[in-house]
Amino acid sequence: MGRLAFVEVGRLRPHEEVVEELVGSIMNDLLSTGRLLHPIVVEESHGMILDGSHRFEALRRLGAKRILAYTVDYFSEEVELKAWYRVIDRRYGIEDVLEALRSSLNAVFERSSLEDGLEAVRRRRGAVLLLVHGSEVAYLMPFGASGVDLLFREVARVDEALRRFGIRYNTEANVISGVRSGVIKLGYAVPVLEKREVVDAVMRGKRFPPKSTRHLVHGRLLYTLTPLEVITTEDESIREQFLKDLMSAETVSLGPGYFIDRFYEERIRVVVHRGLRDVPYTPEISELIRLRSEGTLHNESID
Repeated sequence: MGRLAFVEVGRLRPHEEVVEELVGSIMNDLLSTGRLLHPIVVEESHGMILDGSHRFEALRRLGAKRILAYTVDYFSEEVELKAWYRVIDRRYGIEDVLEALRSSLNAVFERSSLEDGLEAVRRRRGAVLLLVHGSEVAYLMPFGASGVDLLFREVARVDEALRRFGIRYNTEANVISGVRSGVIKLGYAVPVLEKREVVDAVMRGKRFPPKSTRHLVHGRLLYTLTPLEVITTEDESIREQFLKDLMSAETVSLGPGYFIDRFYEERIRVVVHRGLRDVPYTPEISELIRLRSEGTLHNESID
C-alpha cells in the first residue's frame, strides 16, 4: 500500500500537459480555501505524477516547496492504467463528425464492426474509433506511423478538431455500454498506454496530451487537508509535525463508486478530521463518520 510523504517540487515529474484555464481555476481555489484538499498521487521511484498534474502546477506557481503526495509502486497491482474514452454531444451526428475530421485533418476512415474496430485500436492500427448508437458499423481512423508519442499526438489532434462538438470524458466500459443502449449517441475509443511507456516518456522529458491516461489507485487517501502555508513554508519542522499529526488520524474505507470532487472507480480511504467544522465531506461520508464515532464501524489508521 502507498504512503504519505512531502515530496520536493523539483523532484516531481508530470506525465501529461496541463490546461491553462484549469490551472488558473485551481490556483484561485487554493487561495480561496487556503488548503490542498487531497494529496497528489506520485510514483515512488521517479517522482512521476499519476494524478494531480494541474494541482502540482498551480502549487508550483504559488511557491510550493514540498507537496503532500500519496506515493505508490507504479508496477504493483495497486495501480491500474486505463484510458478515457470520449463522448460527443447528442446534438451532433456521425456525418457532422466525419466531415469535421475530413476537412480539418484530411482524415480517412475504414468501416468496421465494433469488436474489430476496438481490437484495431488496442493493437494501435487506429488512432480513434468512432462509435455510433443504432449502427452495426464503427469508423476506424487508421494510424500507420510508429511511436507512442506520435499516436497520442494524433489523438490530441482529433480532440482539438472535435472540441466544438462538446467532448466529455468517460470510462471505456461506460462509453461502450452507453452507445449500445442509446444513452450515448456518439463517442470514440482511443488507445491505452502501457505503464512502461509512460515511465519511458517521462524519463525522456516528454509529456502526453491531457487525458491520455486514467490511473486507478486502489486504497488512495483523500481529505488530507494540507494548509497552503505548510506547503510553501521554508520550515521543514512544520511539515514534519503536520505529517506526524496526520498519520495518527483515523480513516474510513469506501468501496468503488463514490462521487466526491469527481467519480472514483477504485476503493478509497477518507481521513477523519474530528473537531473541524468546515471539512467538505459529502453527506454520505459524513454519515459514515458519524457511525464510526458511535462505534458501529471498525477503526483504521493511515499506515
